[in-house]
This record gives sequence, structure tokens and C-alpha cells, in this order.
Amino acid sequence: MKNMSMIGLPFYSLAEYRGMGMAVGVLRNLGIADAVKQQVESFNDLADVKLSEIGANSGTSNLRNFGQFLRDTYGSASIEQGRFR
Repeated sequence: MKNMSMIGLPFYSLAEYRGMGMAVGVLRNLGIADAVKQQVESFNDLADVKLSEIGANSGTSNLRNFGQFLRDTYGSASIEQGRFR
């Protein structure tokens, strides 16, 4: 692979799984970006998308908390100076 951009996107769909939202930070602390950089010619780290905490479930059972996920990711979609805001 020649070029790669990395975006940290925590994803969890149910309040009881909110610990999954910590995965992005854990992977960064374990050095995932450094490991990937060694495998590609060009690497661009676009930082992390910040999602609000899901305190209680909402929405239909097949799209649980999807509205909140969309609002958070849409609000982060602007890239300033090569990083998500």
C-alpha cells in the first residue's frame, strides 16, 4: 500500500457498550499509527472524531442511537489543517 489516511472513529451503538468508545484511544496509545507508518509510503493521521456519550438508548431497535451517531459525525466532518475538528 502506498498511501493511507487514518481517522479514529469510536463506534458503539448501545449505551451498555459505551466502553467500546475507548478503543480509539487505546489503539493510539498502543502505537497503531507508528505501526501503520512503517507499512506505507505516505501516511496522514486525521485525528479522532469526537462522539458524545450515549447515556440512554434511543431510536428503533434496528437503528439504536443512530441519530446521535449521525449528528456527532456530521458535526465533525469538517477538516481543518488536515485534522478533524
